[in-house]
Order: sequence, then structure tokens, then C-alpha cells
Amino acid sequence: MVSGYSFLSLSSLSSTTPYHKAFASAGIDIIRAATLASLTLSSTRQSFTTYADLADGITIQYPSVWQKIEYPAAPKSTAGDKVVVNFLAPIVNASDKWREYLMIQVLNQSAVKNLVSQVKTSLAGNPGYKSVYINNEESFNLKTLHVWTTIGNHTYLLIYKAEATKYFAYLPIIQSMLDSFRVGVSPS
Repeated sequence: MVSGYSFLSLSSLSSTTPYHKAFASAGIDIIRAATLASLTLSSTRQSFTTYADLADGITIQYPSVWQKIEYPAAPKSTAGDKVVVNFLAPIVNASDKWREYLMIQVLNQSAVKNLVSQVKTSLAGNPGYKSVYINNEESFNLKTLHVWTTIGNHTYLLIYKAEATKYFAYLPIIQSMLDSFRVGVSPS
């Protein structure tokens, strides 16, 4: 880990010499990597809170420092989907422009045909599927994970979206969340 003192020393060197710029830039990248690594390590040991949505019969554990955004209990859209909740990772530093998140949606069977399964997995103790892909949204290079299972007439879709460079740092936390996901009574 690079200390703040060594970073300041690197950044205060003459910017007319190209290798000094490279060292300063490397120092910034090392500090960012160290900050993200410490976030991941501390986050895997932090406390989790249980979220329950009785209307959709789901529960999941999420890091207590993450922001929870619940969506009003409304009928599914005409496309056959409904966003239930979104969990947003905390902002790590002032340069953060994207907040990694895990979103839960409930889909009708008709909406499932748009999901492209790539790998078999399990979710909530049921057979499921997952796909991972890279995409760009606005100026962000993102990596997205879709994991879903169908129980009765409903499909439960969990979407993890992160900046591609941070995807693996948050993956242990996301995996803990996915492992805790449970479906009780099917939504009516």
C-alpha cells in the first residue's frame, strides 16, 4: 500500500520530467487499488441486514452500509416486469461517478424470453441461469451479471452492475447477497 506521504512526494516532483508524471500516475492508481481492496476486505466482514418484501415473498441480506431503494408496490408493467428493490454500494471517494448495485426484479413468463441464458446455476435453492457481459452506458464501461430463476409463473431476476474495473472487487459481497436470496410464497 502506498502511504499518503509517498504519494504527495511523487506528485510534488517536477511535472516537466515525463517519468515523474508516470510515477505520480502510478501512485494514484495504487492508492485507488488499495482503497478498493480495503473496501472489499472490510465489506466482507461487515454486518448484513435482512430485506423482506412480503408482497413478492422474497428476502435477501445486504450490507448495512449500502443504500436500499424500495419501489412502490405497483402492478407489473405492460412489459411484464416489476422492479422491487435496488441496493447501492456506498461512494468510496470523491472521484466515484458510478455506484455499483444489485437490483431485484420480478418478471412474468412472457418477459423471460428476452433473457439469454449462458450458464446454469442455482438461485434461492432452485435451478437458475446467469449471464455476464460488458456494456457501455453513457461514459461508463460496465460489467453486468444477470442471475435468475423461475418459480411458478414468476421469474426472479437479480442484476449486479459495476464499473468493469471494480466488478471483481465487489463480487464476493454480491455472491453473499445472491446466496442469501430466498423466495417464500409466490407473489399473487
